[in-house]
Amino acid sequence: MRKLVLVVPLVAVAAFLGYRHQQGQRLEHRLGAVASEVARRPVKVHCQGETGALLDVGPELGTVQFDADGHPADRTDLKQAACGWLAKLPLGSVAHAATAVEVLAHESYHLAGYRDEATAECYALQTIPFVAERLGATPRQVRTWAAYSFARYPSLPEEYVSSACVPGGTLDLRSPSSIWPSHAQTTSPSDQ
Repeated sequence: MRKLVLVVPLVAVAAFLGYRHQQGQRLEHRLGAVASEVARRPVKVHCQGETGALLDVGPELGTVQFDADGHPADRTDLKQAACGWLAKLPLGSVAHAATAVEVLAHESYHLAGYRDEATAECYALQTIPFVAERLGATPRQVRTWAAYSFARYPSLPEEYVSSACVPGGTLDLRSPSSIWPSHAQTTSPSDQ
Protein backbone atom coordinates (compact mmCIF):
# COMPACT_ATOMS: atom_id res chain seq x y z
CA MET A 1 0.00 0.00 0.00
CA ARG A 2 2.87 2.35 0.83
CA LYS A 3 4.39 1.90 -2.66
CA LEU A 4 1.07 2.80 -4.27
CA VAL A 5 0.90 6.02 -2.24
CA LEU A 6 4.35 7.01 -3.55
CA VAL A 7 3.70 5.97 -7.16
CA VAL A 8 0.50 7.98 -7.65
CA PRO A 9 2.11 11.39 -6.89
CA LEU A 10 5.14 10.51 -9.01
CA VAL A 11 2.91 9.60 -11.96
CA ALA A 12 1.00 12.86 -11.51
CA VAL A 13 4.22 14.89 -11.42
CA ALA A 14 5.56 13.09 -14.49
CA ALA A 15 2.31 13.71 -16.37
CA PHE A 16 2.35 17.38 -15.42
CA LEU A 17 5.98 17.81 -16.50
CA GLY A 18 5.26 16.02 -19.77
CA TYR A 19 2.30 18.30 -20.42
CA ARG A 20 4.39 21.42 -19.72
CA HIS A 21 7.15 20.18 -22.01
CA GLN A 22 4.65 19.54 -24.80
CA GLN A 23 3.11 23.02 -24.32
CA GLY A 24 6.58 24.55 -24.46
CA GLN A 25 7.40 22.74 -27.70
CA ARG A 26 4.13 23.91 -29.26
CA LEU A 27 4.89 27.50 -28.28
CA GLU A 28 8.43 27.29 -29.65
CA HIS A 29 7.11 25.87 -32.92
CA ARG A 30 4.47 28.62 -33.20
CA LEU A 31 7.00 31.36 -32.46
CA GLY A 32 9.50 29.76 -34.83
CA ALA A 33 6.97 29.90 -37.67
CA VAL A 34 6.46 33.64 -37.13
CA ALA A 35 10.21 34.28 -36.76
CA SER A 36 10.82 32.33 -39.98
CA GLU A 37 8.40 34.58 -41.85
CA VAL A 38 10.18 37.68 -40.59
CA ALA A 39 13.68 36.26 -41.16
CA ARG A 40 12.64 34.89 -44.56
CA ARG A 41 14.32 31.58 -43.84
CA PRO A 42 13.63 28.58 -41.61
CA VAL A 43 14.62 29.41 -38.05
CA LYS A 44 13.77 28.20 -34.57
CA VAL A 45 12.88 29.81 -31.28
CA HIS A 46 14.10 28.29 -28.02
CA CYS A 47 12.48 29.32 -24.76
CA GLN A 48 14.66 29.37 -21.67
CA GLY A 49 13.83 26.70 -19.11
CA GLU A 50 13.36 27.16 -15.41
CA THR A 51 16.91 26.12 -14.52
CA GLY A 52 18.34 28.55 -17.06
CA ALA A 53 16.14 31.30 -15.69
CA LEU A 54 17.41 30.69 -12.16
CA LEU A 55 21.04 30.98 -13.27
CA ASP A 56 20.57 33.87 -15.74
CA VAL A 57 21.39 37.39 -14.63
CA GLY A 58 21.62 39.15 -18.01
CA PRO A 59 19.19 41.95 -18.87
CA GLU A 60 18.45 41.02 -22.51
CA LEU A 61 15.19 39.20 -23.27
CA GLY A 62 16.51 37.44 -26.35
CA THR A 63 19.74 36.62 -28.14
CA VAL A 64 21.01 35.39 -31.49
CA GLN A 65 24.56 34.17 -31.88
CA PHE A 66 26.62 35.22 -34.90
CA ASP A 67 29.65 33.29 -36.15
CA ALA A 68 33.07 34.79 -36.89
CA ASP A 69 31.98 35.57 -40.46
CA GLY A 70 28.92 37.48 -39.26
CA HIS A 71 26.34 34.80 -40.14
CA PRO A 72 23.49 34.35 -37.68
CA ALA A 73 22.63 31.07 -36.04
CA ASP A 74 19.42 29.31 -37.02
CA ARG A 75 17.75 29.93 -33.68
CA THR A 76 17.11 32.59 -31.13
CA ASP A 77 17.06 32.03 -27.40
CA LEU A 78 14.30 33.91 -25.59
CA LYS A 79 14.22 34.42 -21.85
CA GLN A 80 11.57 32.65 -19.83
CA ALA A 81 9.75 35.93 -19.14
CA ALA A 82 9.44 36.80 -22.83
CA CYS A 83 8.20 33.32 -23.70
CA GLY A 84 5.75 33.44 -20.81
CA TRP A 85 4.34 36.73 -22.08
CA LEU A 86 4.16 35.38 -25.64
CA ALA A 87 2.37 32.24 -24.41
CA LYS A 88 -0.36 34.40 -22.87
CA LEU A 89 -1.05 36.39 -26.04
CA PRO A 90 -3.34 37.95 -26.92
CA LEU A 91 -3.96 38.33 -23.18
CA GLY A 92 -1.67 39.96 -20.66
CA SER A 93 -0.69 43.50 -19.83
CA VAL A 94 0.01 45.99 -22.61
CA ALA A 95 3.61 46.40 -21.42
CA HIS A 96 4.32 42.67 -21.41
CA ALA A 97 2.51 41.93 -24.66
CA ALA A 98 4.12 44.83 -26.54
CA THR A 99 7.57 44.01 -25.19
CA ALA A 100 7.27 40.30 -26.00
CA VAL A 101 6.10 40.93 -29.58
CA GLU A 102 8.85 43.51 -30.05
CA VAL A 103 11.50 41.09 -28.73
CA LEU A 104 10.36 38.31 -31.07
CA ALA A 105 10.40 40.71 -34.04
CA HIS A 106 13.80 42.14 -33.01
CA GLU A 107 15.45 38.73 -32.66
CA SER A 108 13.87 37.64 -35.95
CA TYR A 109 15.68 40.47 -37.72
CA HIS A 110 18.93 39.31 -36.14
CA LEU A 111 18.11 35.86 -37.54
CA ALA A 112 17.65 37.54 -40.93
CA GLY A 113 21.26 38.70 -40.69
CA TYR A 114 20.96 42.21 -39.27
CA ARG A 115 23.59 42.35 -36.57
CA ASP A 116 23.27 46.06 -35.73
CA GLU A 117 20.97 46.56 -32.73
CA ALA A 118 19.50 49.88 -33.93
CA THR A 119 18.61 48.44 -37.34
CA ALA A 120 17.05 45.30 -35.85
CA GLU A 121 15.09 47.43 -33.38
CA CYS A 122 13.79 49.89 -35.96
CA TYR A 123 12.72 47.07 -38.27
CA ALA A 124 11.14 45.26 -35.31
CA LEU A 125 9.07 48.31 -34.38
CA GLN A 126 7.69 48.47 -37.89
CA THR A 127 6.95 44.75 -37.88
CA ILE A 128 5.03 44.69 -34.58
CA PRO A 129 1.67 44.73 -36.41
CA PHE A 130 2.63 41.73 -38.55
CA VAL A 131 3.99 39.69 -35.62
CA ALA A 132 1.13 40.65 -33.29
CA GLU A 133 -1.48 39.68 -35.86
CA ARG A 134 0.21 36.33 -36.43
CA LEU A 135 0.05 35.72 -32.68
CA GLY A 136 -3.68 36.42 -32.48
CA ALA A 137 -3.88 40.11 -31.58
CA THR A 138 -6.94 42.12 -32.48
CA PRO A 139 -6.53 45.28 -34.59
CA ARG A 140 -6.98 47.38 -31.45
CA GLN A 141 -4.30 45.41 -29.60
CA VAL A 142 -1.98 45.77 -32.58
CA ARG A 143 -2.36 49.57 -32.49
CA THR A 144 -1.99 49.71 -28.71
CA TRP A 145 1.12 47.51 -28.60
CA ALA A 146 2.75 49.37 -31.49
CA ALA A 147 2.00 52.74 -29.88
CA TYR A 148 3.45 51.52 -26.57
CA SER A 149 6.66 50.33 -28.24
CA PHE A 150 7.11 53.47 -30.33
CA ALA A 151 6.53 55.63 -27.24
CA ARG A 152 9.29 53.90 -25.28
CA TYR A 153 11.70 53.74 -28.23
CA PRO A 154 13.55 57.00 -27.43
CA SER A 155 14.31 55.75 -23.90
CA LEU A 156 15.97 52.51 -25.04
CA PRO A 157 19.73 52.14 -24.62
CA GLU A 158 21.69 54.19 -27.15
CA GLU A 159 22.78 51.22 -29.26
CA TYR A 160 19.11 50.38 -30.02
CA VAL A 161 18.11 53.85 -31.25
CA SER A 162 18.79 55.45 -34.63
CA SER A 163 17.98 58.88 -36.01
CA ALA A 164 17.23 57.06 -39.30
CA CYS A 165 14.27 55.30 -37.66
CA VAL A 166 11.70 57.84 -38.83
CA PRO A 167 9.10 58.04 -41.60
CA GLY A 168 11.00 58.28 -44.86
CA GLY A 169 14.31 57.59 -43.10
CA THR A 170 16.80 55.07 -44.40
CA LEU A 171 15.43 52.46 -41.96
CA ASP A 172 11.80 53.01 -43.03
CA LEU A 173 10.80 49.63 -44.46
CA ARG A 174 7.77 50.90 -46.34
CA SER A 175 8.81 54.35 -47.45
CA PRO A 176 7.18 56.49 -48.68
CA SER A 177 3.75 55.10 -47.80
CA SER A 178 4.21 53.98 -44.20
CA ILE A 179 2.21 55.50 -41.41
CA TRP A 180 4.20 55.97 -38.22
CA PRO A 181 3.79 54.96 -35.45
CA SER A 182 0.25 53.68 -35.20
CA HIS A 183 -0.39 52.03 -38.54
CA ALA A 184 -3.06 49.40 -38.18
CA GLN A 185 -2.43 47.69 -41.49
CA THR A 186 -0.31 44.61 -41.36
CA THR A 187 2.50 44.32 -43.85
CA SER A 188 4.26 41.05 -44.35
CA PRO A 189 8.05 41.20 -44.08
CA SER A 190 8.09 39.72 -47.59
CA ASP A 191 6.52 42.99 -48.79
CA GLN A 192 9.59 44.88 -47.58
